Amino acid sequence: MIAEAANKLEKGMRTGGKTNKKQIKYTINLNELFPSSIAIYTEQQCLSEDLTIPRAIMQSIDRAQDNVFVFDQGVRSRAKFIELDQNNYRFVTRLTTNALHEVIKVNPVKKGVCVGNLQVISDEIVLLYNRKNGKVEHPFRLLKTRNNKKELWFLSNQFDLSVEEIIKIYRKRWDIEVFFRFLKQEMNITHLISTNLNGIKIVLYMTLIAAMLILVYKRLNDIGYKTAKRRFTMELDDMISIILIKLCGGDPSLVFR
Repeated sequence: MIAEAANKLEKGMRTGGKTNKKQIKYTINLNELFPSSIAIYTEQQCLSEDLTIPRAIMQSIDRAQDNVFVFDQGVRSRAKFIELDQNNYRFVTRLTTNALHEVIKVNPVKKGVCVGNLQVISDEIVLLYNRKNGKVEHPFRLLKTRNNKKELWFLSNQFDLSVEEIIKIYRKRWDIEVFFRFLKQEMNITHLISTNLNGIKIVLYMTLIAAMLILVYKRLNDIGYKTAKRRFTMELDDMISIILIKLCGGDPSLVFR
C-alpha cells in the first residue's frame, strides 16, 4: 500500500472512518530478475488481496507448463485457490497454521528430513474448510514444516513435485521482497509526485524501466544494488555530457580524459 498525504489522491481506497486519507495498491509480477507486469488498484473492494492477487495472475501471466506462481498468505479465499487450479495456474503459497482442514492422504516423508533450515513434519493431501466452516471438496497439497519452534505451512496444487522443490519454489518469493526494498530504498518509489491515476502510472512505469536498466547493469557487473545505482548514474551522466558536447561542436576528449 502507498498512502498519499491527506486526501489529495484523485481516486483511492479508504480505510477506517477517522481519516480522509486515501490509499492505492499496486501489484507487481516478478519473473526471475525482471518485473513482467504491474497493476494499480483504486476500487474499495481491492483492499482484499483475495481479489487483487488472483486477478493479477489470471490477467497477466503465461500459463506455460513450466510456470509456478508464488504468492504470500494474503490470499485466503478457498474459492480463489480452486479457481486458480481449475484454470491450470500452478501455484505455491503459505497457509496459516490454524487453518481448518481434513487430511485425506499422508505422503511418506523420511524422518528428520530438512530443507535448508526447515524440518519437514508432514506431506499431506487435504480438504480445506472455508470461512463458514464448510468443507471444500477440492484436494490440495499441504506441507507442514518447522523452523526452530515456529511452524510454516505451504499449500500447493502440485502433487508431482518433491517436498524440496515446493519449499525451494516458495523461497523464490524472497526475490519479490528484495525487489520491493530496492524500489523503495534506491528508486524512491515511496514518494508519489502525482495524485491522479494516469500520473501515478507514468511514474511507476518510468521507475520500473530505470530499475530494469540498473538490474541489468548490476547483473553484468556482479555488484550490489547501491553500487550499481551509483555507477550507472555516473556513467549515464558522462554519456549525456558527451552527447551534448558533440552537439555543440565540441571535443569530448578534451573533457573526458
